[in-house]
Amino acid sequence: MRTLRRRDGLTQKELGSALGESQQNIVNLENGTVKQPRYLIRLASYFNVTVDQLYSGDIDAPQASVDRQKTIERMLDLDDDKYQLIADMIDLAHSKCD
Repeated sequence: MRTLRRRDGLTQKELGSALGESQQNIVNLENGTVKQPRYLIRLASYFNVTVDQLYSGDIDAPQASVDRQKTIERMLDLDDDKYQLIADMIDLAHSKCD
């Protein structure tokens, strides 16, 4: 994450403010004190990378992979009815392709 922050020319304080977190939370994350922050998905979204990329440090992954991961992360925020609607649509699309 430090690499991404520096790439974008942000201080720890600026990144914390953008995420609604304290500078100390960003320091702790960069130092490895915090392994799975509650704001991990927001952090990945802010830098336009996947959560996996944040952990692996592989920020040069293909955009299609990033887009898929973001779609999955967005689905996790849906209520049960909307999630089921999306799942049904995926099933229908797969049945049309067979």
